[in-house]
Amino acid sequence: MDNLSFDSEKFTAVWQRVTENRSGMGIDEIREPQGEVQTEPEMLCRMMEVLAQDAECLRKLARKCQSRTRDTLQCLVRDNLQILKKLRVRYFILTGGAYSPNCECKPFRAAAEGLRTIHISAVGLAESFTSATADYNDLTYNEFAEIQLRHAETAACLIGNMM
Repeated sequence: MDNLSFDSEKFTAVWQRVTENRSGMGIDEIREPQGEVQTEPEMLCRMMEVLAQDAECLRKLARKCQSRTRDTLQCLVRDNLQILKKLRVRYFILTGGAYSPNCECKPFRAAAEGLRTIHISAVGLAESFTSATADYNDLTYNEFAEIQLRHAETAACLIGNMM
């Protein structure tokens, strides 16, 4: 990865500030709100939003990294876009309508900050996909959960390489 200095205390302070103010979808926003019944199309919309946002953030991160790391991040982008496409098809089958999620990535100052966001998001998506497997009786969601867990692991490894 790029030649970046790392201060763990500063990283922790920044990360806490970022996660408190993060306006994008996070783990809690993917899960079903308390007391409300979430339909599969609603869940799909939330997941598609997170996947699109993550894909855009991964693209931005890839542009800032050297070739090997850039290639790894671009593979994660492709995975997210493939899952996103399958979710869009599923959404169309269920509703007869199309859904195009917002692809906005909130700015980040350091690559580690962006990778941490990706890690947390991937873990949240994996949990949501695992729940969806049981809730909607579709094993495809399990495959998506496994991919997201690999993404989380990859992000953690890249962060570890930076330290």
